[in-house]
Amino acid sequence: MKRRMERRVLWVHMGLLLLFCGVLLRVFVIGQGEQYQKTASAQSRYTLSVGTVRGTIYDCALRPLVNNGQQTLLAVDPIPAALTALRQQLPEEQFTSLLPLLQGGKPTLIRTDASVTGEGITVVHVSQRYSEQQIAPHVIGYVDGENRGVCGIEVGYNDELTRWGGEISVRYTVNAWQQAIGSAPEVSDRSSIKAGVVLTLDRQIQEIAEREAAVLGKGAVVLMEADTGCIRAMVSVPGYDVNRVSEVLDSADSPLLNRATAAWNVGSIFKVCVAAAALENGVEPPADYCCEGYYRLGDHA
Repeated sequence: MKRRMERRVLWVHMGLLLLFCGVLLRVFVIGQGEQYQKTASAQSRYTLSVGTVRGTIYDCALRPLVNNGQQTLLAVDPIPAALTALRQQLPEEQFTSLLPLLQGGKPTLIRTDASVTGEGITVVHVSQRYSEQQIAPHVIGYVDGENRGVCGIEVGYNDELTRWGGEISVRYTVNAWQQAIGSAPEVSDRSSIKAGVVLTLDRQIQEIAEREAAVLGKGAVVLMEADTGCIRAMVSVPGYDVNRVSEVLDSADSPLLNRATAAWNVGSIFKVCVAAAALENGVEPPADYCCEGYYRLGDHA
């Protein structure tokens, strides 16, 4: 009887051992699955998107009209050493405003003009789309907050400029609390693509035309090659700052209007063309014709 009980206990132990081995084998197989590996890898990664750079817009000599400047950003792992470096090297007011973001514990992206170095701080340089004195703003146009073209070349070739661009990101290895661990972060920069759109504008001629057109107050200047029809300069005044479009939305001078391409009445200068065409086609003009200098359309003159 005692020997029989011992055998039963042995079989139970062996069954439990086999069951435990089966569970371990199953866990091992699941762990080797590609989908689970990707999921585990994604959970251990934290990516900061630094910025997206669109394709470049060039003049006729392949001189870039955008993406000429750079801005500096800091990818900060908020460890004590990094916070100390920021406190010491940033203006006090700026550091105070950034402190709530840094106290979250997760890696954070900071936009600043100050040069800051220290442990846990990664400096990243991103191309600035428009300069402070952006050339040909009415031709090039501008993008919205989601980096999509709104007007001008930016919207006309939006798909191409988006496709030919690239992204800059900083990737950290993190724990379950999204706190960075391990080695330095990995910086991925795919923004060095040079593909873009080439215009017939000549940067040097455009700069001269913009400088001379400033005295007009309101108006437009277009310089075109007679033989080829290529537009070498196109200016509309008043201009606007593409970096501060919201400031001119309600302006009485309508600086966002491209007066070089707007639908304006051709005016008196075109009367010569009409008269010449009439004479060439045998139309007899009246003996007398009085031009009052305006045309009445409904209640408007």
